[in-house]
Amino acid sequence: MLPTSDNPPRLAEEIAMLDVLSGGRIVSGFVRGIGVESWANNTNPVHNRERFEECHDLNIKTWTTPGPFRWEGKHYQYRAVNPWMVPVQKPHPPIWVPGTGSPETVEWAAANRYTYAAFLTELTRQGPCLTATVSMPTKQDGNQNRISLRS
Repeated sequence: MLPTSDNPPRLAEEIAMLDVLSGGRIVSGFVRGIGVESWANNTNPVHNRERFEECHDLNIKTWTTPGPFRWEGKHYQYRAVNPWMVPVQKPHPPIWVPGTGSPETVEWAAANRYTYAAFLTELTRQGPCLTATVSMPTKQDGNQNRISLRS
């Protein structure tokens, strides 16, 4: 899914519905996207990362918070979010983050303990940089996150 261009609570509900229909076997993918998607959806590409992270936070809250809640973010505002469907998997379906080797995205995926799937990139050149990025302690708990890279 491309969370920066859609309605985050609706996306969360649709993924939850697929999780229910599949018996808890859905894997969600969060793609940040690039400028082309920003222009097509009439959003400022400068705020792409902020919108992506806020959308992620709103999706997680929609999956994990029962009952209605209010969301007043920088890019999304909802007076009432009241999910009608929650995922079978707890606390939420696994999240994969595909990307092309952006160190910021790799670090974000590692900090959230998500699977990072590198596509369309030359891992032999970027591998040491990405490994160094992900081997840093995370802000949340100080644990080391490591990845293995295959070319």
